[in-house]
Amino acid sequence: RSLMFETGPGNLDAVGVLRSVPNVTAGSVFTTIYRTMPHDTDLSELALLGTPALNFAFGDGADRYHTSHDDVSHLDAGSLQHHGQQALALARAFANESLPRPRSGDAVFFDLPVVGLVVYSEKWAMPLALLAAAFALVVIIRLRHEATRFGRDILMGAAATLGAVVLSVAAAYLAGLIISLLHTKLPWGGAPALSPVYWAAIALLSLAISTACYVAVRRRGSMGGLHVGALLIWTLLSLAAAAIAPGSSYLFTLPALVVALAAFLAAGHGLLTAKGMSQFRAALLTAALLIPIAYLLG
Repeated sequence: RSLMFETGPGNLDAVGVLRSVPNVTAGSVFTTIYRTMPHDTDLSELALLGTPALNFAFGDGADRYHTSHDDVSHLDAGSLQHHGQQALALARAFANESLPRPRSGDAVFFDLPVVGLVVYSEKWAMPLALLAAAFALVVIIRLRHEATRFGRDILMGAAATLGAVVLSVAAAYLAGLIISLLHTKLPWGGAPALSPVYWAAIALLSLAISTACYVAVRRRGSMGGLHVGALLIWTLLSLAAAAIAPGSSYLFTLPALVVALAAFLAAGHGLLTAKGMSQFRAALLTAALLIPIAYLLG
């Protein structure tokens, strides 16, 4: 797919026009990442001029980039078609509206299956994070009598969440070293850092570590307390992202908000209860946000 991965400053208006383009893939988290990276792109000169702009690219087969194999015969026709459809739709949209475009601030944006491109001003990043924090606080107050050691269970859930993150990062780094070492010793060829098979294997390793951390603490604490502990960590990450990098805040704020709302519903156990279905929908939204990011980065 052709990804809209970078914008110029003041992108709210331009990304708003992008909403009218069907079948778009975009995310402000990528814009946030590229603005912090030291190297330039084709958009760099326009960005220096403060000109709103949109940068599209498709990056499969990146190991051929700037090599003798970076040629038309290796170009994917479907990617080129997707690229061209978005460019043509934007050209028509801008041509049918007044120019120059109005100046605006930056936006938080991401695409969701069925829903399409979601766009809102960065000014809403902190209020939404605070709303998620407020619901999380209400959940903690409401559930504090659920278990005799609820406070301890919250700490265990928070520790398990942080432990899963730290162990997953360490394991991914170690796996990367091992894979790179194997490629220097064995005649496999290729660029291991760009292999989707290795990326998938490392992602499954991270999932296994996270599951093991949850199972380890689940035997020692209440489910409600452990879930609230994980929610607490995610809410703190939401607040930090909204303050430091609002373009990436949706990855933390929206999951925290919908999970807190699910926990806020009436008590019940099992998937088919109101609470169970709300948690299931919260998990689906979180997966819809995070899995495409992991896939595109891979």
